[in-house]
Amino acid sequence: MHGKYEVGEGEESDEDQQLITITEGYSKDHRPDLKQAVVTLITSQASSIPIWLETLDGNSSDRASFPKTVQAYCRALGEAEQPYYVMDSAGYSGDNLKGMEQVRWLTRVTGNAQTGQGTGS
Repeated sequence: MHGKYEVGEGEESDEDQQLITITEGYSKDHRPDLKQAVVTLITSQASSIPIWLETLDGNSSDRASFPKTVQAYCRALGEAEQPYYVMDSAGYSGDNLKGMEQVRWLTRVTGNAQTGQGTGS
């Protein structure tokens, strides 16, 4: 991402519109100078067609955002059959186990979960 991302004066704010914060900081590429934002994407199993997308602040934690995203998607489905969710190991934590009790999901257990404490949020 390049440039400045400031909200201009006099712009109308939409109640449904939420601005994200583009941040500099931790990068898996070890480039703390890069600007970052997070995109959470849910795809269909058979065709991998994107069916849910959220944009989050650049410093958002997967551990904290996964259950919120899954719960929002479940609410959007309403009475429809609930799918299984497959997520990476960031979805496995003590808080997430409690927060997603009513959801069918699958993830890899992280190495630091062997103590029985999980990874927390």
